[in-house]
Amino acid sequence: RPPPDSVTVPFGRMASLDHVACAALLGLVVLPGTVASLVPVLLIEWQGCPDCTKYGEGLVEQGLKKGLGTILGMKVHFSEGSHPGITSDPELHPWVACGNNVTGTSDPSYYWYQVAACANPGKKVASCIAEVGMPEDKSKPVNACMADGPLSAQLVATMHQEASTYKFFP
Repeated sequence: RPPPDSVTVPFGRMASLDHVACAALLGLVVLPGTVASLVPVLLIEWQGCPDCTKYGEGLVEQGLKKGLGTILGMKVHFSEGSHPGITSDPELHPWVACGNNVTGTSDPSYYWYQVAACANPGKKVASCIAEVGMPEDKSKPVNACMADGPLSAQLVATMHQEASTYKFFP
């Protein structure tokens, strides 16, 4: 169940709207000189899940690359394990956990999530950093977090614990 202060919107319906229409729909049109809070979004994924892959690709192409990230406060959790029969990069869970922790909402392009969507499933995080064109100043802190074994392991464990209460995926 989503937290009580969040709104669940089927992505398929939202994908056909451009980001300006989404902002208006959500009541987030901001007048110059005013401040609006970000819309909280919690995305639960299972590595290799075909629906998660399709959802992630749509979110990147129809949302983040069109500016939707400027109004989102997105957090992503991967459930423990991966879809049977799908090749998975073991670096993906640490990448996502560290991306949430180190970058969070500070990058409205959500490059860390674009890399995660590219790598889910079947590609390596390292090759997706290049494929997405993630700037080094954005990837370096996430990689540094991943290189800190104890920190990365704790973040992954926390992510798995928080995701464990959800039994469905996009």
